[in-house]
Amino acid sequence: MQAQAGLGERYRTQGGPAVSPWLVAGIVVLAVSLMAFGALVVMRSLRGDVPDAARPPDPMPTPTRATPGGFTVGKQGEGPTPTTSDDPAPAPGITPPASSGGAPLISPAPPVVQPSSPAPAAGGQPQATAGTEPSPATAASPQEQAVAEAMGRLTTDEDRVGQLLLLAWIGSGAEEARPALHDLRAGGIVFVQNVSTGDEARVINQRLKQIARDANLTEPLIAIDHEGGIVQRLRDVPNVGNNWDFGARNPSDAQACQRGLDHAQVLSGLGFSMNLAPVLDVNNNPANPVIGKRSYSDDPRLVARLGAAYIKGLQGGGVAAVGKHFPGHGNTSVDSHLGLPSLPQTADDLEKIELVPFRAAIEAGVAGIMSAHIVFPAVDSSGVPATLSEPVMTGLLRQKLGFTGLAVSDDMGAMKAITDNYTPADAAVRAVQGGVDFLILSAELPQQRQARDGLLAAVKDGRISRERLEQAIRNVLTVKARFGLLGAPAAQTGGACP
Repeated sequence: MQAQAGLGERYRTQGGPAVSPWLVAGIVVLAVSLMAFGALVVMRSLRGDVPDAARPPDPMPTPTRATPGGFTVGKQGEGPTPTTSDDPAPAPGITPPASSGGAPLISPAPPVVQPSSPAPAAGGQPQATAGTEPSPATAASPQEQAVAEAMGRLTTDEDRVGQLLLLAWIGSGAEEARPALHDLRAGGIVFVQNVSTGDEARVINQRLKQIARDANLTEPLIAIDHEGGIVQRLRDVPNVGNNWDFGARNPSDAQACQRGLDHAQVLSGLGFSMNLAPVLDVNNNPANPVIGKRSYSDDPRLVARLGAAYIKGLQGGGVAAVGKHFPGHGNTSVDSHLGLPSLPQTADDLEKIELVPFRAAIEAGVAGIMSAHIVFPAVDSSGVPATLSEPVMTGLLRQKLGFTGLAVSDDMGAMKAITDNYTPADAAVRAVQGGVDFLILSAELPQQRQARDGLLAAVKDGRISRERLEQAIRNVLTVKARFGLLGAPAAQTGGACP
């Protein structure tokens, strides 16, 4: 009794009854047990041993890719995982874009793990989830997708190089053009002296497209010279007259646009997809033997205004325009069909006169620009014609004027400025090296084959790089996609005339 009394004295509260020591011991034991059980649960959770009912389902594993921002990016909707990159981390909530093919994904808050990852959409692109939308600026357009698919179908160098050829043929029927499409794999066909009526052209164009399908080719661009006035291959369709007389009336932009739209309605109805027009040369040399009334004026500003309006009408009507002859054929006294002209203009003269209409055409969204077989010493002192000149076709046209469309050569098969000085193979290789994408060849089939074989050899031995070849092909296919030849809806710029 004395021992119990001693314990009772030790646990007696001030002024209160004694507390049983066994009650206190029991409380302590219970508390320790609860703490131990909680610690055990935590440890098992960290090891992944928590029962399935207590854990959220695992997300589907997805491949990741490193980005320059120091993160590894998985599918859309997943959060970034730090990598060992030394680059600064992006701001919270922003998933940096992948190095290729990815769009930046922006979410307002850290992502929450969902029960399962989103399934890929058609085409292999992941679907968007809440809070993570692809940037519209980087989404591929239907035309870009069509170009990529068409490039993927070019499985041989013969197919690839063939896309760079815009070939004429001898004959009055489509069958005579079969070798150009079936054998040389041409990306385009151009009418020169094949028919004189619209009905004949319509039948031939339908057959040309069928021959291309039978040969497993993309639909060819089918081109013609249809300027009005003296240069008009089809004689039984309306002729709107020459550009010079039209320009002399100081017409409005709407009238010039309607002129282009009228041409487009005729040509597209006959199956043509490209017109080698308008003439953008400033005809400021009365002795010029080849341009003359094909030009709108000797005033560069008038040529620029009317040419740009015509382009909008032609392309708004569904036909690709090709402005010519870059960088200007108006001040020559030699016809490049018969010899090699040289333009005496200084670089300053070119800027103030010849280049003015081409700048306007580029701003108007012209699909193609055709080169001139003329020497321009102010730009290239080597003495080669512009068509074969990298300083002209790349330095001046691409880099200075900012043209990103299709660079087309003037005829390299029958114009003596080229044929008197270069073999078909040499001329073709030099032109592509210099920056031309699409080669007009109105020579006979053996010469066309020599040009094609020369390009194949140059690609094989590296004189034409794979990168340069791919860019030229892409420029051809982009025009095809833009004007509806690759299956995607047409997306030509221009629109209706005012």
